Amino acid sequence: AVVIKLRRSFGLRRARCLCFAPPATVDAARAREAAEYVVSVVHDDDFIPRSQVASIIGLYRELLGYDWLPPAKAELRSFFRSIPAWLKAAVPCDEVLAKAEAALEGRMQAWRAARCRQGIEVAADSPTAAACPDDGTGSGEAEKKPRLLHVPGFVLHLARSDGAVGYAAARVPAEALERLELSE
Repeated sequence: AVVIKLRRSFGLRRARCLCFAPPATVDAARAREAAEYVVSVVHDDDFIPRSQVASIIGLYRELLGYDWLPPAKAELRSFFRSIPAWLKAAVPCDEVLAKAEAALEGRMQAWRAARCRQGIEVAADSPTAAACPDDGTGSGEAEKKPRLLHVPGFVLHLARSDGAVGYAAARVPAEALERLELSE
């Protein structure tokens, strides 16, 4: 942002900038314009270049809409399949698995009910949305979206790869960093 100001206000056309993990600070037009003299280096799923009000709200909504029940059940089943045969003979695994799955389903129902009581809205296609019946009292007001900001300039994205070096580099548009990603 300082280089943009120097170039515009003071006519310093030779000013250049190399940024490492810069925060999103400019609008889309300025981000594209700055590609001539700003290089922003972003490492993999780095949080700072992606963190802004709009992307954090988007991630929050995604997490609210995440249906964790199927992966939790799959992990439980996988665990019970890995139990040694001698232990399976001593423990009623099918019974324990059924009780554990029932407990998970109860937790999911309680979680959905809590979201409804708190008035937390999630995407209509989300499994959690089914838990909150539409009472027809929608406000009808369009939600005001926060202004989306971008990392300035030419964005060089460094990402892990299976190559000999272990990393790959690619130029990506600033818009590629609008969404927060959670990596394992």
